[in-house]
Amino acid sequence: MPRRWGSGWISCRSRCRRSIAAPTTCSASKTALDGLQDSLGQVDELAKRTAWQYDNLKQSRQDLETLRKEIQDFYKSHAAAVQLRDRLGADSRGARGVPRTHHHVQRGVPELDARMDGITSKLAIC
Repeated sequence: MPRRWGSGWISCRSRCRRSIAAPTTCSASKTALDGLQDSLGQVDELAKRTAWQYDNLKQSRQDLETLRKEIQDFYKSHAAAVQLRDRLGADSRGARGVPRTHHHVQRGVPELDARMDGITSKLAIC
């Protein structure tokens, strides 16, 4: 079985020599690495902005749910007020008839007084 360690080490050594011998390759790698670091910085900023937007969206959703509940409560109150208005309208129509009835009763009071006087006078005779 041949030893690979030695041959692998030699090949790694020769690659390092080639890298040292070719400074343009190293500078190109450094430039690529710098570009990747810039990209990572941009991704990090985007992640922060996305998290901020998500938090704002979440808060807006909670505010919207609160507003929706308040609107539903308003509609319930409005419906109750409409029912009260209708009941009050019916009661007021009934109450409008009371003065007429009172007027008719007042008209009949002198007759009633005369009758009562007649009955009282008959009882006084007995």
